[in-house]
Amino acid sequence: MAMTVSIIIPTLNEERTVMATLAHTATLGFDELVVVDGGSTDETPSLVNSYRQSAQSSALCPVQWVTSPPGRARQMNEGAKASRGEILLFLHADTQLPGDAKTIIDMTLADRRMVGGRFDVRCPIRSPIDVGNHHQQDDELEIETERPRHRRSSPVRASLYLRTDGRLCRHAADGGY
Repeated sequence: MAMTVSIIIPTLNEERTVMATLAHTATLGFDELVVVDGGSTDETPSLVNSYRQSAQSSALCPVQWVTSPPGRARQMNEGAKASRGEILLFLHADTQLPGDAKTIIDMTLADRRMVGGRFDVRCPIRSPIDVGNHHQQDDELEIETERPRHRRSSPVRASLYLRTDGRLCRHAADGGY
Protein backbone atom coordinates (compact mmCIF):
# COMPACT_ATOMS: atom_id res chain seq x y z
CA MET A 1 0.00 0.00 0.00
CA ALA A 2 1.41 3.39 -1.01
CA MET A 3 2.19 5.81 1.79
CA THR A 4 1.66 9.56 1.58
CA VAL A 5 4.97 11.30 0.95
CA SER A 6 5.68 14.99 1.52
CA ILE A 7 8.72 16.55 -0.11
CA ILE A 8 10.20 19.34 2.00
CA ILE A 9 12.46 21.80 0.19
CA PRO A 10 14.30 24.36 2.35
CA THR A 11 15.21 27.45 0.32
CA LEU A 12 17.36 30.51 0.74
CA ASN A 13 18.03 32.55 -2.42
CA GLU A 14 17.49 29.61 -4.77
CA GLU A 15 16.06 31.48 -7.77
CA ARG A 16 18.49 29.77 -10.18
CA THR A 17 17.50 26.19 -9.28
CA VAL A 18 14.21 25.92 -7.44
CA MET A 19 11.92 26.03 -10.49
CA ALA A 20 13.59 23.07 -12.20
CA THR A 21 13.43 21.10 -8.96
CA LEU A 22 9.74 21.91 -8.42
CA ALA A 23 8.78 21.14 -12.02
CA HIS A 24 10.59 17.80 -11.99
CA THR A 25 9.53 16.72 -8.50
CA ALA A 26 5.86 17.56 -9.14
CA THR A 27 5.76 14.90 -11.87
CA LEU A 28 6.98 12.04 -9.63
CA GLY A 29 3.68 11.18 -7.91
CA PHE A 30 4.32 12.62 -4.46
CA ASP A 31 1.41 13.90 -2.38
CA GLU A 32 2.67 17.40 -1.61
CA LEU A 33 5.64 19.70 -1.95
CA VAL A 34 6.43 21.98 0.99
CA VAL A 35 8.82 24.83 0.22
CA VAL A 36 10.21 26.38 3.40
CA ASP A 37 11.90 29.70 2.81
CA GLY A 38 14.45 31.09 5.25
CA GLY A 39 14.19 34.71 4.15
CA SER A 40 15.21 34.80 0.51
CA THR A 41 16.05 38.25 -0.85
CA ASP A 42 16.11 37.15 -4.49
CA GLU A 43 13.19 36.08 -6.70
CA THR A 44 12.67 32.71 -4.96
CA PRO A 45 9.40 33.73 -3.21
CA SER A 46 7.75 35.16 -6.33
CA LEU A 47 8.89 32.24 -8.51
CA VAL A 48 7.56 29.64 -6.07
CA ASN A 49 4.28 31.49 -5.56
CA SER A 50 3.79 31.75 -9.31
CA TYR A 51 4.47 28.02 -9.61
CA ARG A 52 2.02 27.30 -6.76
CA GLN A 53 -0.75 29.11 -8.62
CA SER A 54 -0.13 27.16 -11.81
CA ALA A 55 0.13 23.84 -9.93
CA GLN A 56 -3.19 24.44 -8.17
CA SER A 57 -4.95 24.87 -11.51
CA SER A 58 -3.49 21.64 -12.90
CA ALA A 59 -3.23 17.99 -11.93
CA LEU A 60 0.19 18.49 -10.33
CA CYS A 61 0.67 17.83 -6.64
CA PRO A 62 -0.10 20.75 -4.31
CA VAL A 63 2.68 23.11 -3.24
CA GLN A 64 2.73 24.74 0.18
CA TRP A 65 4.75 27.89 0.98
CA VAL A 66 6.07 28.16 4.54
CA THR A 67 8.44 30.77 5.96
CA SER A 68 10.80 30.33 8.87
CA PRO A 69 13.93 31.85 10.32
CA PRO A 70 17.00 30.93 8.25
CA GLY A 71 18.85 27.72 8.97
CA ARG A 72 18.42 24.34 7.32
CA ALA A 73 17.46 22.51 10.55
CA ARG A 74 14.83 25.13 11.47
CA GLN A 75 13.42 25.04 7.96
CA MET A 76 13.30 21.24 7.95
CA ASN A 77 11.45 21.25 11.27
CA GLU A 78 8.93 23.87 10.12
CA GLY A 79 8.34 21.93 6.92
CA ALA A 80 7.79 18.72 8.88
CA LYS A 81 5.22 20.44 11.10
CA ALA A 82 3.37 21.88 8.10
CA SER A 83 3.33 18.66 6.08
CA ARG A 84 0.61 16.01 5.97
CA GLY A 85 2.62 13.02 4.74
CA GLU A 86 3.38 9.80 6.55
CA ILE A 87 6.85 9.98 5.01
CA LEU A 88 8.96 13.14 4.80
CA LEU A 89 11.68 13.55 2.20
CA PHE A 90 14.05 16.47 2.61
CA LEU A 91 15.34 17.73 -0.73
CA HIS A 92 17.87 20.43 -1.61
CA ALA A 93 16.48 23.06 -3.97
CA ASP A 94 19.15 22.23 -6.56
CA THR A 95 18.64 18.47 -6.52
CA GLN A 96 16.48 16.22 -8.65
CA LEU A 97 15.30 12.79 -7.58
CA PRO A 98 15.24 9.75 -9.84
CA GLY A 99 12.00 9.15 -11.74
CA ASP A 100 11.17 6.07 -9.67
CA ALA A 101 11.85 7.68 -6.27
CA LYS A 102 8.25 7.27 -5.02
CA THR A 103 8.22 3.57 -5.92
CA ILE A 104 11.58 3.02 -4.22
CA ILE A 105 10.37 4.77 -1.06
CA ASP A 106 7.10 2.80 -1.01
CA MET A 107 8.89 -0.52 -1.49
CA THR A 108 11.63 0.19 1.06
CA LEU A 109 9.41 1.62 3.79
CA ALA A 110 6.74 -1.07 3.37
CA ASP A 111 9.00 -2.95 5.77
CA ARG A 112 7.94 -1.46 9.12
CA ARG A 113 11.41 -2.13 10.52
CA MET A 114 12.77 0.51 8.16
CA VAL A 115 12.39 4.04 9.49
CA GLY A 116 14.07 5.94 6.69
CA GLY A 117 16.64 5.87 3.99
CA ARG A 118 18.70 7.94 1.65
CA PHE A 119 19.11 8.74 -2.01
CA ASP A 120 22.62 9.75 -2.95
CA VAL A 121 22.29 12.06 -5.93
CA ARG A 122 24.76 14.16 -7.82
CA CYS A 123 23.35 17.49 -8.89
CA PRO A 124 21.52 17.29 -11.28
CA ILE A 125 22.18 13.63 -12.18
CA ARG A 126 19.21 11.39 -11.40
CA SER A 127 20.39 8.07 -10.01
CA PRO A 128 19.39 6.27 -6.81
CA ILE A 129 22.39 4.71 -5.18
CA ASP A 130 21.53 3.91 -1.64
CA VAL A 131 18.15 3.65 0.09
CA GLY A 132 17.30 2.12 3.43
CA ASN A 133 20.35 2.72 5.60
CA HIS A 134 18.51 3.69 8.77
CA HIS A 135 17.19 0.80 10.85
CA GLN A 136 15.18 0.73 14.04
CA GLN A 137 16.05 -2.05 16.46
CA ASP A 138 14.68 -2.13 19.99
CA ASP A 139 13.89 1.61 19.85
CA GLU A 140 17.51 2.48 19.07
CA LEU A 141 18.45 4.06 15.79
CA GLU A 142 21.48 3.09 13.76
CA ILE A 143 22.33 6.11 11.63
CA GLU A 144 24.99 6.19 8.95
CA THR A 145 27.13 9.31 9.34
CA GLU A 146 29.62 9.04 6.48
CA ARG A 147 29.21 12.02 4.15
CA PRO A 148 29.52 11.63 0.39
CA ARG A 149 30.81 14.37 -1.87
CA HIS A 150 27.35 14.86 -3.30
CA ARG A 151 23.84 15.56 -2.05
CA ARG A 152 21.68 13.26 0.01
CA SER A 153 17.92 13.29 0.10
CA SER A 154 16.54 11.56 3.15
CA PRO A 155 13.06 10.01 3.36
CA VAL A 156 11.98 9.28 6.94
CA ARG A 157 8.77 8.34 8.73
CA ALA A 158 7.06 11.57 9.82
CA SER A 159 5.98 10.21 13.21
CA LEU A 160 9.56 9.36 14.13
CA TYR A 161 11.01 12.60 12.81
CA LEU A 162 8.52 14.66 14.81
CA ARG A 163 8.92 12.47 17.91
CA THR A 164 12.70 13.04 17.87
CA ASP A 165 12.45 16.78 17.08
CA GLY A 166 14.39 16.18 13.89
CA ARG A 167 17.40 14.57 15.56
CA LEU A 168 16.91 11.49 13.41
CA CYS A 169 18.13 13.31 10.30
CA ARG A 170 20.86 15.50 11.78
CA HIS A 171 23.60 12.99 11.00
CA ALA A 172 22.17 12.04 7.63
CA ALA A 173 21.48 15.51 6.28
CA ASP A 174 24.07 17.74 4.69
CA GLY A 175 25.23 20.76 6.65
CA GLY A 176 23.61 24.19 6.46
CA TYR A 177 23.72 26.74 3.69
